Amino acid sequence: MRTYKAIRDELKHLYPKDPQGNIARRLNVLAALISGIVEGKKVNLPQIAYKVPDGNKPESRIKQFYRWITVR
Repeated sequence: MRTYKAIRDELKHLYPKDPQGNIARRLNVLAALISGIVEGKKVNLPQIAYKVPDGNKPESRIKQFYRWITVR
């Protein structure tokens, strides 16, 4: 959880104002994706999703990460 919060806080510093709405939500997904990669040491979506420290189901996280990657 510490890694996720540190990454999220550093990403927030990149914005001139406090992110709100969809920007804040996308920022949280990006922070979770990055922390999953760092913690899992893999770039496979299921392995990333299992390493993210939140209360969501891993299958839900996999779908969320997939949507985030394909939209960009």
